[in-house]
Amino acid sequence: MALAPAPCFAADGPPDVSGIERRGRAAGESMSQVAEALAFVPRNVIDYAFRGTELAALLITERQLVPRFRDLLSQPNAELLFFPTLFAETGNPLSVGARMIFNSPHLATSQRVGFGGKHQVEAESRVVVKGRVGKLPSVLSLELSYLLQDNLEFHGIGLVPSSDSRNRFITGTDYTFGYYTERRTRALASGGIRLHDNVELLLSSSAYRRALSNTNSREAESVDAVFEHDSVPGLAAPAGFVAYAELAARFDSRAIRTRPAPGWQLEAYAGGARGLATSNAAFVRVGARASVGMPIYRASNILAMRLAVDTITAAETRALSFAELVHFPEFRGYDTRRDEVGVLGSLDYTWVLTPALGARIFIDGVTVAPSLGDIGFEQLLKMRFAGGFGLDAFAGSSTIASIGMSASGDGLRLVASFSAPQRNGDRQHRD
Repeated sequence: MALAPAPCFAADGPPDVSGIERRGRAAGESMSQVAEALAFVPRNVIDYAFRGTELAALLITERQLVPRFRDLLSQPNAELLFFPTLFAETGNPLSVGARMIFNSPHLATSQRVGFGGKHQVEAESRVVVKGRVGKLPSVLSLELSYLLQDNLEFHGIGLVPSSDSRNRFITGTDYTFGYYTERRTRALASGGIRLHDNVELLLSSSAYRRALSNTNSREAESVDAVFEHDSVPGLAAPAGFVAYAELAARFDSRAIRTRPAPGWQLEAYAGGARGLATSNAAFVRVGARASVGMPIYRASNILAMRLAVDTITAAETRALSFAELVHFPEFRGYDTRRDEVGVLGSLDYTWVLTPALGARIFIDGVTVAPSLGDIGFEQLLKMRFAGGFGLDAFAGSSTIASIGMSASGDGLRLVASFSAPQRNGDRQHRD
């Protein structure tokens, strides 16, 4: 067997080798790079949308919550974001839209539009100024908004409208509710000041015009086809502007306010309205809310209990439009009952599945009545209940999207949204 001679190298090392050095490729690496390139655009669009919705959540928080002292110490860079919004609910058309946000340390603006068909339109423009009054953190917000909603349901007044003498159903009708259309235009100025890390005062004042009419798309099922003509207060009445001002005080010990967290929240408010020009509206709102969140087993598993009481009283014996009566959009069944007093209780258990995803189970109970004195044991036995399950998507400390399903006496309800939720008793934006 012949042996090849061993190579001989000079003392100064191996000879220079010319060429191009390339990193070796693992099997399948080329396909991985192609997939990564194809996913670049959708991945960044999703990241961008999540960042935008997180910022929207913070801005929605800031319009009704004053920044805490420590938040003023952070000075984020100015940024401009544009992203889509989506809201879907059982029985309503899919609403798609867009929001544009500019945010800087002391000034933020938000422009939003939503479209669910020619009879389902909303638009809002808002400017938020963040600063101090002396050494106290403060917020000032100016807003203009327009809302058009069709096929809204009016079931009558009271907890059991069919047996409430205030409702005059047309004899022989096969329907228990009628549909109506609402157009609302509003200008709103609100401000707040933080007196303590957990205590804030909020003052808001708005001028709005609300026009209510029978729906044109369901003539046989419109309000006037179910209830006797002129028996529904506020329907088809001359629409004039109403001025409403409200003062609220809030204590909130939660470290995080834009997603479930342990701590107490207490709020009380009082407000008054007076019609302008052709409107003869005059009423007073008073209410309170209390909630507590407690960690169970883990710090991220929260059991939360909430109680809310809202009241409205007509001034000078003037009739109240049915659209102004107390109701609870935060009730996770179907919000179909209205009256001068309402009570809502809820119990939630939330837990974290991943850092970006949480789950919750919940049960809500709600009742309405002509006065607080009418809410007795018998009335509580007639409470309407809704229970269900939901998922929430998180970005940072904010909830940015959610989907939930509930069951109640009115049936199943599915709600999905890719937008920032409103977690506080905010009458100006809720009603």
